[in-house]
Amino acid sequence: MNPTSENTPASDPSDSPDSSDAPGVPTGAVRVAASTELAADTALRVDFVDPVDADLDHRVALVRVGEGLYAIGDRCTHADVSLSEGEIEVDDLTIECPKHGSCFELCTGEPTSLPAVRPVPVYGVTEVGGEIYVTLPAPEESSEGNR
Repeated sequence: MNPTSENTPASDPSDSPDSSDAPGVPTGAVRVAASTELAADTALRVDFVDPVDADLDHRVALVRVGEGLYAIGDRCTHADVSLSEGEIEVDDLTIECPKHGSCFELCTGEPTSLPAVRPVPVYGVTEVGGEIYVTLPAPEESSEGNR
């Protein structure tokens, strides 16, 4: 499994720590980016294959607001546009879809404005030792993956 970000090539798995061996990393978490790839008040799209089901791909927007780190599904539920390309509203902790202006709460994934009416998935996110890890929701909780 090689997680990749939109702006960087896939890492060699031997270059990144295995989540099961890294202290402080939740069981089942997937390394998706280096901390240096995500500056304050920016978003980064990462794509990776599910570690349990190789037929399932995930597209996640990592968002750093100040010291806070968030991970939500990167697809707007209205128009399937990359949310990581949208504006981050630092005061509201939302991200705006660049196509039609729907905003999504970074903590809950809930839309706060039309035209989107369905939430995006929210993922657990951990930063340990200069690496960012995403924890996937249980299969029945996730609708973000694509088969």
